[in-house]
Amino acid sequence: MSVRKRGRYWHYQFEVKGTRYFGRLPTAKTKREALDLESQERIKVYTGTYGKEPELEDFAKFVDKSFMPYSKENKSSWAHDEFRSEMLKEWFKGKKFQDITPMLVEKFIKDRLASSTVRKQEFPDGSKMHRKRSPCTVNKEFVLLSSIFNMAINEKVTTENPCSHIRKTVRKKIQPRAKRKRFLTWEEEPRLVEALSGRREHLKPLITIAIETGLRRSELLKLRCEQVNLGSIPLYFTIGEDEWEVKPYHLLVIKSKNGKPRVVPISPKAVNVFSSLMNDETTGEYVFTSFRTGGGLTEIKKGFVSACRAAGIPHGVNTPNGLIFHDLRRTFATRLAEKGVHPVVIQELLGHSHMHMTEIYMRATPESMWQAVNTPNPQIAQHESNHGRITAMR
Repeated sequence: MSVRKRGRYWHYQFEVKGTRYFGRLPTAKTKREALDLESQERIKVYTGTYGKEPELEDFAKFVDKSFMPYSKENKSSWAHDEFRSEMLKEWFKGKKFQDITPMLVEKFIKDRLASSTVRKQEFPDGSKMHRKRSPCTVNKEFVLLSSIFNMAINEKVTTENPCSHIRKTVRKKIQPRAKRKRFLTWEEEPRLVEALSGRREHLKPLITIAIETGLRRSELLKLRCEQVNLGSIPLYFTIGEDEWEVKPYHLLVIKSKNGKPRVVPISPKAVNVFSSLMNDETTGEYVFTSFRTGGGLTEIKKGFVSACRAAGIPHGVNTPNGLIFHDLRRTFATRLAEKGVHPVVIQELLGHSHMHMTEIYMRATPESMWQAVNTPNPQIAQHESNHGRITAMR
């Protein structure tokens, strides 16, 4: 029999020239309707249109054909999409968009949470064990899956996003990582700088520039000498169809995370560091040069972690109050806010598209909160002074 009811829906199955075709008929209410729809599916096979209608496109093929080319063209973080999409393609292998239901997505979440990572965690007794996959990691995979479905809807490949119908109890299991509040304190900075000696000496100017400019790690490592203007006249760069002016004691970030260039002023302390670097004969095309390869620096994590350890500063995303390199960017924003710099100016310096992101980077330090509470109000002081004079006159 070519049609059969399974659960709530009628399904069809037939063979043409040795190839088996099967699927669900969600609109069929009776067997007669199911047979009519099954006949339409046969006609599609003979006319070559089978599988080209919405819901029947292969998930993995759509990722390769449409989603990843778009991601590589428009997103600076496309590499993250690439390795996560490989996992999604493997998990949903052989599935068409119509086959991926909310229940299947929930099973995907459950299986990923129960799986272990390749990396191992080392315990105090020296033993090692594979880490359980972080809910934050699964959340990123889930968000990517949802993005793929949203694109598929826009491209008329499917009509609904199953990720939108996940139960709240399941969503709570994959909460995104809480927004970081960590920044380098004034007390920690000299200890960290002192630890940047010996084999870690090459990281000292990099960390100083990171604190003084707020540039992202990728922006720092891609920074070329020609993009830093330490001269007395403006420099001009053509990016796309636009011309950018870089005034003296400014630098140009050609491509930031949001894909837009920006010009950043350089503080006097940063000017001294840049001058020292660019006058060094070992400095090549990039400001931060690798002595081993002669090209730009690429690996800084090990040196930064060991410097934090030597300085007695907690480090790492999973360590309570741990410091990571990106927190130096948050340090830059926090210190500007402490000086009373307007949030819009901080937003422009950081290269954020939205103010809500800038607000996440600005944190109140204990010193600034103490000062806010203990600084006298001039109006109250004046009032008390006048009241004292009136009392004395009486």
